[in-house]
Amino acid sequence: MISVSNKLCKIEQEYNLFDLEVNNIKIYQHTRLYIYHSLLLPALGIFSPPAIFPKYRNIANNMFSYLLHSIKHNEFYGLKKCEYLLIGSKRLEFINSNYIDIYNDYYLEYLKNVTLLKRPYRGITNFYKFGNNDKVYEDYFNIKAKILPYFYSKTNQQIEKIAKDLTDILNRCFDVKISLIKLRNYFLSINYKIITARVLVKQVHPKVIITNSWAGATPYIQAAKELKIPVIEIQHGPTYPGQITYDYPNSFNTDISIFPDYVFLFGDFWKKNITFPIKQENVISVGFPHFESFKKNVSPQRVKNQIIVLSQNVLGRKLFDLSIYLSKKLPSFRVIYKLHPKQYFNWKKELLDKIGDIPENLIFADEDSKPLYHYLAKSEYQIGVFSTALFEGIGFGLKTIICKLPGWENVKEIINNNYAVLAEKDDIPSLIQNGKLKELDIDSEKFFKNNSINNILSNIQKISNVKI
Repeated sequence: MISVSNKLCKIEQEYNLFDLEVNNIKIYQHTRLYIYHSLLLPALGIFSPPAIFPKYRNIANNMFSYLLHSIKHNEFYGLKKCEYLLIGSKRLEFINSNYIDIYNDYYLEYLKNVTLLKRPYRGITNFYKFGNNDKVYEDYFNIKAKILPYFYSKTNQQIEKIAKDLTDILNRCFDVKISLIKLRNYFLSINYKIITARVLVKQVHPKVIITNSWAGATPYIQAAKELKIPVIEIQHGPTYPGQITYDYPNSFNTDISIFPDYVFLFGDFWKKNITFPIKQENVISVGFPHFESFKKNVSPQRVKNQIIVLSQNVLGRKLFDLSIYLSKKLPSFRVIYKLHPKQYFNWKKELLDKIGDIPENLIFADEDSKPLYHYLAKSEYQIGVFSTALFEGIGFGLKTIICKLPGWENVKEIINNNYAVLAEKDDIPSLIQNGKLKELDIDSEKFFKNNSINNILSNIQKISNVKI
């Protein structure tokens, strides 16, 4: 996977892809991650395409609610200026009888005059009610972005040409068959989302925009930069060499106009061997409040012979098969298959319906189960590939095995430091049965800096120049 990202970086430089522009929009910059994850890696057979939530089906099932939000909360009603605009995580966890945004809610209560940009959670508007701040709903802007392409044919023609040229380059250089139609349609979607994002950002005009997934917020980042509003990304996933979300090794002489101005990381570990396209002093270690809070308040209570397999969206089928395999090979062990949140909506149809009897010692942990940290605190072993949760599990002291599946190279650092053992699928049962793996006793601050809430707030104050 790293070799693919390295090759793509060279192609970007050779063909000046970062400079491809339509209507003052650097169109390739906005679509780079989509091209890599949803088109290129699946075409190469490295990953399955990421799960796509059935938005239109869910929206149809919730049409009244969706249209109500679309009409009531739009650019003509309810938008007012604020100090902070938060494009929060769509990942909510059910903790203490309530859904919380684990990346933001811990520090958010200390900020005043915050507006939350709410987006459908798996296409369902029921989750809009969570969050105590003023809310802006993205629905109206999404609908507007879908309609606008029909009225701007000239832009469509420009996009058609760029999409064709780029498809030809990728297909020739990687010897694949990427769909021109998929790429063109994504270009169109981004183009008109930017047009509508400009309206929203201009009207609320915050001092700072905060996001957890800049890749899904590039229209708002572009609008913010046009208005000279700083954007902060608060880490929600892993960083590693060749991880194309953050790694821009050939961008030194290029203006990456869609990247946040500041990146707040969990800890110094995540800065290693990666080239952020911003000044190094703008990459700041702050910690992870959710992890820090749980680690302080909960003592691990190990359940002997309990294994948690940490799934990932692009490796869900392979890790599911691994869980079945382990539960059969290790009948005296309890195996928990912890689904990735993006698998929740259709895992029973995609996974369970395709196999026969489920071993009694295999447990499925989905959105209706206990939070991830409950399982990390109780398990003896964890197995995964390159999930962020592996690092959290290491912080809890779990015996850690990296299964040698596509992407394992991304966590070489923890293998080289003896925090984890690399193993082929067939070798994992004997590795566990031999009892040679030791429980870790490490300082979790290697990965997650302490005093996280204060670190986040103090840096937000410096950037926004708003007293907290």
